[in-house]
Amino acid sequence: MKLEIGGIPVSVVSPNGKIRLVVNENYVPFLASGQSELVFKLHCGDIPSMPLGRRIFGVSRQWGLYEKNSQRIIRAPDTSVPSRVLFPFKLLKLSEDFKSGAIYFRPPNLKKTKEIFPLIHPLCQLLYIILLSFNSGLLVHASAVIYKKRGFLFAGQSEAGKSTIARIWSKVKGAEVLSDDRVIVRKTGSGYRIYGTPWFGQERIISNKSAPLEKIFLLKHHEKNVLIPMSKLAAITTLYGRARLPHWDKEALALSLKLLEEIARDVPLFKLGFFPDEGVVDFVRSKA
Repeated sequence: MKLEIGGIPVSVVSPNGKIRLVVNENYVPFLASGQSELVFKLHCGDIPSMPLGRRIFGVSRQWGLYEKNSQRIIRAPDTSVPSRVLFPFKLLKLSEDFKSGAIYFRPPNLKKTKEIFPLIHPLCQLLYIILLSFNSGLLVHASAVIYKKRGFLFAGQSEAGKSTIARIWSKVKGAEVLSDDRVIVRKTGSGYRIYGTPWFGQERIISNKSAPLEKIFLLKHHEKNVLIPMSKLAAITTLYGRARLPHWDKEALALSLKLLEEIARDVPLFKLGFFPDEGVVDFVRSKA
């Protein structure tokens, strides 16, 4: 099985021919053929006891990120039964060189399990945050649109209007919405590109397409459509609050912050106060 998200391919192979690798519906557009440079081996069954090393980040009772001998290990506990929350349900190990890894998966009933999605949440998104940090990329809380081969990014926190503006743009002829919640931004040789992801919001919009990033709009609900000027410092600060950053790794975080500064320097960026109706589309097109 091979997934390609944000232009970064990842493969998973299973040594057990009895278990078929599948993906959840929202990942289907991101399936690709062949193998990638980064290949994970799936181990299905009881998860062996192993030292995880130092816990460097995580969310209590949901997941933890550990470091041991320069390896990254993501541990997701079994929260289905309160008494087993200390037991790992999913474990992902990533080698220091990003060339190999292992996924340990303990299904509820191994004898009856015939299919497994090995990168089930939170493994896939956390893995890509790590990979992006070393591949000139960021995962941003945003919706994004391709219109006439031009990419527009609409960044915002919860309730800022990402899903609303995605829904409005989805009705526009010639426009394609990449996502209504999480978008990947990567620096390329000729500029920056935005990529759709499998991680949707309220509108459940996903796309595996990408486009050159032309403008960034930082969303804010308003009684009318207005563009509010922003300084570069304010732009960097605002983008910082809307990106999923690798706070656990000094080198990766430094690379991500440098990329944020470059985006704020190179890409036209505006604060968009918008009224939630079709008029915002014409407003954006007139200013873009």
